[in-house]
Amino acid sequence: MTKASFSKFFESIYRKHDRIQSEQDTRIEQITTQLEEIDKKSVDFEKRMESIAEDIGQWLIKHEFDKK
Repeated sequence: MTKASFSKFFESIYRKHDRIQSEQDTRIEQITTQLEEIDKKSVDFEKRMESIAEDIGQWLIKHEFDKK
């Protein structure tokens, strides 16, 4: 293998590596965004459940007093 052909071979491998790395960086960025969205939705859901639990507790207390 000549020096020029080796150089071309090495450059093609390097370009392939760069392409794969770029694709994986994009994939990681997309997954990170999705995970951040899931995290935000779970926090919102938890807040809604806490609010509903408080409302139910207040309703139960009110209705218990209404029975007496």
